[in-house]
Amino acid sequence: MGRLYDSVEATAEPDHTPSLPEWMISALKDQLHPILEVSDLGALPRGRAIVTGSGIPAGLLELVHFSQKPYGEDVKLSQDYYENVEKFLS
Repeated sequence: MGRLYDSVEATAEPDHTPSLPEWMISALKDQLHPILEVSDLGALPRGRAIVTGSGIPAGLLELVHFSQKPYGEDVKLSQDYYENVEKFLS
């Protein structure tokens, strides 16, 4: 794979080594095009994220914590259960 410099991009195509599956080689080639400069990523407002997908432009998302959603209490109960499952099984 190419080296990363001051922008979010690789500067050279990845080597075709037998240890990498073809889908991974293809995905690495997609990373050759810049999305944002590192300084731009650092300047994103808190609670924002960049999402990328194969064949579509990058997009900006606003993150919303699960506790702000109508199902927030259900998530919290599930989290408490699965993080402490040993206590429930004893």
